[in-house]
Amino acid sequence: MENAQEATQDTSAASRQRQSGNEFSTVRARDAIGASLQKIVAEGEELLRMTANYSAESLATARDALQSNLEHAKARLAETRALVNDQTYRATTATQEYIIKNPWRAVAIAGSVGFSIGLLMRRRNHH
Repeated sequence: MENAQEATQDTSAASRQRQSGNEFSTVRARDAIGASLQKIVAEGEELLRMTANYSAESLATARDALQSNLEHAKARLAETRALVNDQTYRATTATQEYIIKNPWRAVAIAGSVGFSIGLLMRRRNHH
């Protein structure tokens, strides 16, 4: 039983460490996309202000700026999608490798987690 607890603790610590790094990268990517989208909204508002004059030159300038920002936001979205896909693939691969290298430890961990969830659900239903 101690081995299962140690394995659970080892796996939990490694998982938290990997997750922390992945969350940081994902948060940075999300913030960058948010900034790009805010810039697009600001350019859209500027476009509305410029159209009040109905100047063809100001409309063309605003349209070009808006298109440029939209393309930039699309590129950032694609980068974030690739980052998330890569992180998901790495996590899946690491999990599969761990299970292949430590099948009984993985079974013990799964059993411990299932048992713990069962106890928690039992307590919840009795109170």
